[in-house]
Amino acid sequence: MLLVPLALLPCLALVSSLEPGKETKDSKTNARLPPCGACTNLVTSFEAGMERTKRGKLGGGDAAWEEKSGQKYATSEVRLAEITEQLCKDVTRGETQCHHHHGEWEELIEEWWAMDMETRPSMRQWLCVDKQKVCCETNHFGADC
Repeated sequence: MLLVPLALLPCLALVSSLEPGKETKDSKTNARLPPCGACTNLVTSFEAGMERTKRGKLGGGDAAWEEKSGQKYATSEVRLAEITEQLCKDVTRGETQCHHHHGEWEELIEEWWAMDMETRPSMRQWLCVDKQKVCCETNHFGADC
């Protein structure tokens, strides 16, 4: 029987958590992605929320809500709130970092949301490339893009 001194147990736990292929839920949640990956992670989650809320589930239906409120559900603050309530909960890695960035970039996200839906750039282009400058444009790579 192998006896391990109590003082070495934390070291054993750390080593076993570093085994390749054995990523825990906590390590995935707390993973720190590189800047572009982290921004893209948030954008992907936001886009999933847009897809989820494409058809609003408002009491009385979309038409009744739109008529009563005088605005379109598709561009409403109600929809934005529904999207951001679930933001980052669907990411596979870096959930904590995603939540942190959401808090940090909330005003930018609201600014993007307020743009004309027909002419605004993609969220990734606007947020990650143009505003945060952490990603290259599509099909551009390297330190200088």
